[in-house]
Amino acid sequence: MTHIRLDLPAIQTKLLINALRSVKVGGTVVYSTCSLAPNQNDVVV
Repeated sequence: MTHIRLDLPAIQTKLLINALRSVKVGGTVVYSTCSLAPNQNDVVV
């Protein structure tokens, strides 16, 4: 794996945390990837 691929879960986690902090009360955050890799999906959520 390349260096960038190894960092994707960390980047995705930061993006999700920022989205959760930014969403209005009662709002919805949708997390979606095109990856089947657990470390980019289940582990992040």
